[in-house]
Amino acid sequence: MPLTRIGSLLPYHTQVDAATVANALNRIIDDAAGGKSVFYRFYSDAQVLKDPPKAQDGAVLLPRPARRAVRRHCPGGGFSYVASVHEGFPHAAAISRQGYNAFVLNTGSGLEAR
Repeated sequence: MPLTRIGSLLPYHTQVDAATVANALNRIIDDAAGGKSVFYRFYSDAQVLKDPPKAQDGAVLLPRPARRAVRRHCPGGGFSYVASVHEGFPHAAAISRQGYNAFVLNTGSGLEAR
């Protein structure tokens, strides 16, 4: 599916700007390709083994080492799916461009996968 149609996958968000989403995702891809850790799980391997959906619970970091301040963003939509792609990552990328470290929290123990 082309990214320009991502809004069709998001039933509660019809005004998704594909370019903004793509820029945020590319930032995360570039960081990972550059060897930076981008996802930090909340649960240990043993906890995930007992409850596999917990592997999705964690935080995505968009770092800016010049400043020590950290901003966190908790995307909405937990009642149906976590809105990280179109809400969390673009917001965190904007915060990071301002020189702050930014975390996007992804919780719900795999709610969107169940």
